[in-house]
Amino acid sequence: MAEWGLYQVFLEFVPLNIFSAKLESESDLVIGVVTHNSGNHGQATAWASRMSGVECSVVIQEQRLKVKAAAIKGYGAELIFCEPNPTARKETCGKIAAEKGYAIVHSADHYDVIAGQGTMAVELLEEVPDLDAILVSASGGGMISGISIAAKAINKNVKIFMVEPEGKMAEKCMRSGKN
Repeated sequence: MAEWGLYQVFLEFVPLNIFSAKLESESDLVIGVVTHNSGNHGQATAWASRMSGVECSVVIQEQRLKVKAAAIKGYGAELIFCEPNPTARKETCGKIAAEKGYAIVHSADHYDVIAGQGTMAVELLEEVPDLDAILVSASGGGMISGISIAAKAINKNVKIFMVEPEGKMAEKCMRSGKN
């Protein structure tokens, strides 16, 4: 099994090169982007925006780790804090997009980001062609979507497993029986 856990931050940046290239090609149309994610996607969106020369706002929960906020800010993004729940993040992101005319770049609901995340599966299967399983963090669902689509296109027999630390959102959703 390939071990990529140590490179988690780096891996998010590789897929977003696709997003960065798209931003560059549309830079006359896109004045800025906004996302709500304090993790790797928030950092990568800030990085891709800086590389593309567009403005970026990242909505994060008030109690997030200072180191994550500092990393996002270090890539030039404006930090906007909100209440620590999915509804507040989504509403704040929508408000910023409407006020500033920014495009929303969701980590789990943006075709280019999901396609970019699929490049991780391509790289894994290039390195280990007979790979039989890939474990993917659930988080918002974008990464597992991209990896699943790309991996199955290359090797229909590879198994994809969703994993997440106990007590996180995916576990709560699955236990509730709701989508």
